[in-house]
Amino acid sequence: MIGVVFVLLMLSAPTTELIGIHAMFGAFALGAVIPSESKLTRQMKEQLEAVLVVLLLPMFFALTGLRTRIELVTGMHAWLLSGLVILVACVGKFGGNSVAARWTGYNRRDAWELGILMNTRGMTELIVLKIGLQSRVIGPRWFAILAMMSLPHHRGHHSRHSLAQARREGRSTARRNRPQQASQTSGKSFAKMLEPHRQGAHDLRNC
Repeated sequence: MIGVVFVLLMLSAPTTELIGIHAMFGAFALGAVIPSESKLTRQMKEQLEAVLVVLLLPMFFALTGLRTRIELVTGMHAWLLSGLVILVACVGKFGGNSVAARWTGYNRRDAWELGILMNTRGMTELIVLKIGLQSRVIGPRWFAILAMMSLPHHRGHHSRHSLAQARREGRSTARRNRPQQASQTSGKSFAKMLEPHRQGAHDLRNC
């Protein structure tokens, strides 16, 4: 079944390229139509995630680094502009997500946590920047500035991943402990129900 997915991928990406849309959107559309909780999705994650993370992802970052010409960002004005772009990007992501979370009913801590975690999403930015550079929508200088803007977002990726892993482990532990707690509670309730009968039997023996 995974082979069928690869064949569809090889067809969807060139198809969107032919109609004037970047090939990335064809691959994204194919991934979007596959149910996230299906057996096929779990198989693809188990068999392909290691290859993607260990081999393909570092290659992508290496190629992006080769295209980034830091020497074009020269002068105080350019570096101040870079700092302003990074500040606006981080504050915008944090503020926008935190306010939206508070507005929809999250408490303050969860809203701030969501805003911080959304600042770790920098992969999509690099992909879009790469497409913009290839399409000549932005020049090499702006590509370098915006690529530096995505670095603080990648810096927090490990923290986001660790927090998500800790939450998954916490939920798994809670699920494992729930039947044991339920059995203990039911045992205590049953013992409490039998207590009057035991007391009555004890009184009869005393008589």
